[in-house]
Amino acid sequence: MSTDSADLKLVLLGQKQVGKTSLFNQYVYKEVFRTTTTIGAYFAEKNMTLDEETYKVAIWDTAGEERFSALTSFYTRQTNCAVIVYDVTDKNSFRAVERWCNQLDSDCVIIIAGNKIDLLEQSTERSSQPRDISLANIQQYAKSVNALTIEGSALTGLNVSEMFENVVAEYIKRKGAPTRDNHSGFKVKQQSEADEKKKSCC
Repeated sequence: MSTDSADLKLVLLGQKQVGKTSLFNQYVYKEVFRTTTTIGAYFAEKNMTLDEETYKVAIWDTAGEERFSALTSFYTRQTNCAVIVYDVTDKNSFRAVERWCNQLDSDCVIIIAGNKIDLLEQSTERSSQPRDISLANIQQYAKSVNALTIEGSALTGLNVSEMFENVVAEYIKRKGAPTRDNHSGFKVKQQSEADEKKKSCC
C-alpha cells in the first residue's frame, strides 16, 4: 500500500468499553457497527474543513485495555490532538482520563469527551442510567490540564463531529495552521477498500 503525509495526527484514547471505536466509525463512516475489543490500533484519514481551509487528519483509534498500554504509548508519539473518551455513566472511566493525559506530550491539544449521553435521556426511568460524575468535576479537571470538554453520543451522532473538529480547531488556534512545508511529518498508510469499514471495539 502507498504512504502519504497527513497534516495532523489525532488519537482516540480512553478506558475499554467507553465507545472509542463507535465514535471513530460514526465520525469517519457515519455508521455505528457491532464491535469487539480493539487490539493495537486502527486508523483512517479524514479531510476536515475549518474556516474554508482543508486539512488531512490521520485519526488513530487505540486499544483501551492496560495490557496494550505499551502499544498505545507508541501510537501517541508525535500526536497533535487527542480525544480522551469516558462513559458518562461510569465514574471509573473518567478516573482513567488522568493516566491518558500523562502519556501525551505537552504540545498535544486535548478534548475530554463524555460518550453515551443518550443513556441519560431514555424515554422511561427504568431504561435510563444515572450520570455517574458531575459536569463541574469534569470541567474543573479539564481546566487544570488546559483541555477542552464536550459530551455526546456515538449512537445518535450528537456532538461527534464537534469532538474531532473542535480539538483540531483549538490546535490550529494555539499552534498555527499546518502547511505542506510545516506538517507534522509522520507517515500514514492509506487503507485498502477491504479495510475501510473496521469493525473493532473501543
